[in-house]
Amino acid sequence: MEADRVGLRNLAESGYSPQGMASFFERLDEQGRLYGGNTPEMLRTHPLTTNRIADARARADSYRGGRTDSQEFMAMQARTKVLAESDPSQTLDYFQRSLTENLTQSAEQKTAIQYGLAIAKLKNAQYQEAQNILSGLLKAQPDNLSFILAQAEVHARLGQQKESLRLLDHTYQWHVSLPLLRQYAETYLQFHQYQAARNFLLRQDLGTW
Repeated sequence: MEADRVGLRNLAESGYSPQGMASFFERLDEQGRLYGGNTPEMLRTHPLTTNRIADARARADSYRGGRTDSQEFMAMQARTKVLAESDPSQTLDYFQRSLTENLTQSAEQKTAIQYGLAIAKLKNAQYQEAQNILSGLLKAQPDNLSFILAQAEVHARLGQQKESLRLLDHTYQWHVSLPLLRQYAETYLQFHQYQAARNFLLRQDLGTW
């Protein structure tokens, strides 16, 4: 308990969110259950009990300030988790469980998990379900570029080229970035419109990026 208390204090004084310790404990506890009788030594000598995790969470709540992860960071973290997994079904299960098992999530965390679930469904070819999730996210945050690009990709996967390009073109009027240009070109490529993709990219001043 003393080590946890000092660790929380060090995290806060270093500018990191103390909540990270409790989240890490929860992740270790989840991994520990998977090991069964082959629990790593670190978890045998420093057991993670429900009380220890709850105490860490309660102590972390008493701190104010510190660095907190933005929703965009958490969304990119979720996306990276999906793209780095060799078996797409694993991340699909992970995000589905994350939405139902952890009841202490902030609104930003829930949004990031929903986005991760949408990307996981996209990678598992569950395009309509991904589209439904993204539609809900865009209704709440219509200018969120990550949600827009994912929805444009889903439209393309569903064969809805006009809808995909319409969404990208609308976004292009107020925001220009490499991810947007890439998705624009990939939408053309998805429908074997290679010359259109080439012409679009040639119109961009890519030398300034």
